[in-house]
Amino acid sequence: MRKLFLLLALTLLTAPTGNSQSKKTGAVNEDVIAGKFALIFDLQNLDVEATKLDGSLARALAKAEIADAAWEVDRAWSKKLLREAYELTFPPAEERAKLRDKQAGAAPVVPTSSDLARDNLRSRILKITGRDKAFSDELASLGAQQLGRFEEHFRYTSLATRAASTGELEAASAYLLRAFEADPTQITAGLTVHNIAARDRVAADQLIIQYIERLRTFPISMANQTASRTYFVLGEMVSPNPNFSRQEVPPPGRAAVRAYVSYVIESMTALEQREPGSAIKLRYFLLLTWLPLKQHAPDLVGAFTQVEVLSRSPGDNSELPQMSRREASSEQYESQVKQALDSGKSDEMLINFAISRGDFNLARKLIDYCQIRIKKAQLAEMANMREAVSLAAKGETPEAEKLARQLKKAASILEVYQAIINRCVADKNSSCVTSSIDQALAQLKRAEDQALAPLSMTKLAITVTPINYMAALEVLDEAISIANRNNIDTGEGRMSLDVNAFRLLARKDEGRVRAAASSLKERLSRISALAAIYQWKAAEFSENTKNH
Repeated sequence: MRKLFLLLALTLLTAPTGNSQSKKTGAVNEDVIAGKFALIFDLQNLDVEATKLDGSLARALAKAEIADAAWEVDRAWSKKLLREAYELTFPPAEERAKLRDKQAGAAPVVPTSSDLARDNLRSRILKITGRDKAFSDELASLGAQQLGRFEEHFRYTSLATRAASTGELEAASAYLLRAFEADPTQITAGLTVHNIAARDRVAADQLIIQYIERLRTFPISMANQTASRTYFVLGEMVSPNPNFSRQEVPPPGRAAVRAYVSYVIESMTALEQREPGSAIKLRYFLLLTWLPLKQHAPDLVGAFTQVEVLSRSPGDNSELPQMSRREASSEQYESQVKQALDSGKSDEMLINFAISRGDFNLARKLIDYCQIRIKKAQLAEMANMREAVSLAAKGETPEAEKLARQLKKAASILEVYQAIINRCVADKNSSCVTSSIDQALAQLKRAEDQALAPLSMTKLAITVTPINYMAALEVLDEAISIANRNNIDTGEGRMSLDVNAFRLLARKDEGRVRAAASSLKERLSRISALAAIYQWKAAEFSENTKNH
C-alpha cells in the first residue's frame, strides 16, 4: 500500500524539463515532495495507532506530538489534530460547568494530579502552536470559554511567560494584560512581570501601572482572600522577597512605585471601612510600602499614617521599618540560624534557605539536627546537589565529582552531571567528558528511583548528543532497556522518557534511532518517540524546500 502510494505521488510529480539544470532541480523537488508524502503516510499510521491508547490525555499527547511533525508538511491536518488534542484535555462537562461558574477573585484550589497533567498538556500544545499566534489565541480562547476565568488567567500568563523568555516583550505584555483582565487577583500573572523587568524595566513598570488600574475597578475582600493575594502580588512586583526571587532585576521607577503605594493605602483604607479589623490582618503588606513611600511618595505620609494607626493591634508600639526587605530578611535569617544552633533544633524551611544562599556547611550542620531520617536524607541530597552544581560552575570539577558520587536520586544525578559535563566541555577536557558520562550513566542505573531513571537518561543523552553522539546513543539504549522493564501508567499523558532525545539523535543515525524507538513496548512512548523522529524529518524537508 505504501509503495503504491509513493509511486502515485512520483508519477504525478514527474514532468519533462527543458535543460539539465531544471532537470536537476526538478529531481531534487520530486525527492523532497515524495519524502513529504511518505512522512504524511507514516504520521497517519501513528494517528491510527494513537486511537488504541487508553485515556483521553494519552491520546491528546500522541496527537500533539504527531501534529508537531505534521505542521510543516500538512498545516491544516496539524491544526485539526491540535484542536482535537486541546479538547481532549478538558475535564468532563459537569466539571467544566463548575469551573465556568467560578467568579473572578475566587480562591484557587489545590490542583489534583489530573489537573496538573491536563495543564501540562495544554501548555505543550500551545508551545507547538506558538508558530502561529492567531491559532494559539484561538485555542486559548476556547479553553477560557470551556473552563472559565482561572483558565483564561493562567493560560495567558503561560503564553506571556513563554513570549518573555524568547524576547517577544510586546506579545508578553499583551498576554499579561489579558490575564489581568480575566482575574487580577491570581498570583501567577503578577510574578511573570519579573521576566519582563529583567529585559525591559520600562515595559515592566508600565505593566505594573496598568495592573493597578485594573485593580482599582475590582473589589477586594478578606472573605475570599483577594486582599491578601493582591497585596502579595504587588509586593513581589515592586520589592520581591529575596528568599524566593530567583533573578535579580532593576528596581521599579518612581511612577510605578507611587502607583503601588497609593493603591495600597487607598484600598486598605476603604477595606477597613467595609470590613473593620482587616487592616490589622494586612499590616505586613502595608509596612512593605513604608520605605518605598519615603523615597518616591513622601506626600502620602499623612494618608499612610492614618491607616497605619488602624493596622496596629492593641498594645503594639513597634517602630516602622528602618531597613529594606532584603536587609530585614538577612537579619531574620541570621537570628533564626543562631536560635537553631543554640537549641540544636532546626526546620526544613531554614535548611532550604541556607542551601539557597550557598551556606552549604551550615546547611549540613542544621540537617544533623533533623530527627526524621527520610527528610534528613532528602535534605542532604539537596545540599550535595546544589553545592556540586556550584562547584562545577566555578570550574572545581574534582570537588563537584566527589559530591556527585554521593547522590542517589535520578534528577539530582542528572542535574549535577549535566553541569560537570558542560564544564568539562568548556575546559576542552575530553577525558573528563568521557569519564563523567560513564559515571553519570552508572549512577543512574543504580538510582533509588528507577522509575525516573529513563527520563534522566534521555535528558542526559540530549546533553551529550552535541559532544559525543555515540555515547548519547548508548545512554538512549540504556534508557529504553529500563523503560521496557518498568510498568509505567501513561493514562494521564505522562511518559518516562524525554522523546526530544530521539529527535536530536535521528539526525546522527536515523536508522538506529528509529529501531530504538520502535523497540519501546509502551504504546504512547513508542508513538511519541517515532513522532519526534518525524519532527526532525519535517524540519529537514522544510529547510530543503527553502534552499531549493
